[in-house]
Amino acid sequence: MVRSKRQREDLDEENIPRIIKGLDGARQRLRAGDFDEVTKDVLTIATSVYRCLIVTETPFPDSLIVETKLAKRAWREASDMAGLTMQLTPSLVKMVSSQRVIWPWLMLY
Repeated sequence: MVRSKRQREDLDEENIPRIIKGLDGARQRLRAGDFDEVTKDVLTIATSVYRCLIVTETPFPDSLIVETKLAKRAWREASDMAGLTMQLTPSLVKMVSSQRVIWPWLMLY
């Protein structure tokens, strides 16, 4: 089987999230748009899974540790769904877990 250079690279190394846009002087943190397409796709899936986990298992997490564990679990599940093994970085954990679920009934006055 003939493989392209990209396919050989994927087989040789673990998929590491690649930042395609560097931080400029005005911005201090990363955004989803700063990553390559594969990482953005996994991040989107992980965010959805994280929201589901928050709603179904821990609606009001009492510590950062609980939120981080759920974010890691969501990332693993998203990587599995995408058929990849993606390394999770601290900035990606923050992006996944910063997606809060807004409870509509709490917005009532």
